[in-house]
Amino acid sequence: MTGTIYFIGTHIGNEDDMSKRTIKMLKSAKNIVVENKILFEGLTKNLHIKIDKKNIVEFDTLSGYSPEKEKEINQWALKLLKENQDVYVVADDGMPGIADPGEALARECIKNNINISATPGPSCIVAAAVISGCGHNFSFEAFLPTNKTEWKDFLQQKHKNKAPMIIVLRNEIKGMLLTETEDFLAEIENLWGDTRATLLYNLTTSKEKTIRGYTSVLRKYHMENKALGDTVMMVLDPTNERLAVNTDIA
Repeated sequence: MTGTIYFIGTHIGNEDDMSKRTIKMLKSAKNIVVENKILFEGLTKNLHIKIDKKNIVEFDTLSGYSPEKEKEINQWALKLLKENQDVYVVADDGMPGIADPGEALARECIKNNINISATPGPSCIVAAAVISGCGHNFSFEAFLPTNKTEWKDFLQQKHKNKAPMIIVLRNEIKGMLLTETEDFLAEIENLWGDTRATLLYNLTTSKEKTIRGYTSVLRKYHMENKALGDTVMMVLDPTNERLAVNTDIA
């Protein structure tokens, strides 16, 4: 008999979206894998949850992705699970394993016949799909390739799919503003011409902002209003037919 690994979905910017089940599970969790200890401790403090810090390990994604660190954490979790102890995986925000650490650990658990469970949680992907009006037939591409020279091949490949794409764009890292959003919008224009898209900032928060339009207008808007959050959700329409746009954005 083995333990169960629980992937726990947390809020994506609004604490009121945390479910009772998620809070209950966090209160009882003993072996916890987190993205970053400091952010996790801030989350539990705000929710008035007391956590035993002894059995917490972190991916430490703020320092950058490390395959060695991920392998070490996976081995730690598997050992506990094989000893019939439960393990809980928590992302900084959203669902672990989807554009967040946890995917490799889930696969290792499947290989080792370990039971996996996941709590439903707020999803920036679903929120972006609903707000943009792209419908249920879309693809989620997570983050762009870090090497910008690969963007052209990425777009050429995805253009064949025709379905709207949802992408997470990095706007800020450790307080430093990035140019990924405007650079990618420029790359889209270069390859596809002016294309319909939606930019979504600070989803579920009091600063939530949605801008709909063509890429040239969105690029201008973003460059003039960059300090709108650390990430930007983009919904991109390769067909120029699926997304409705605002034509009066200056």
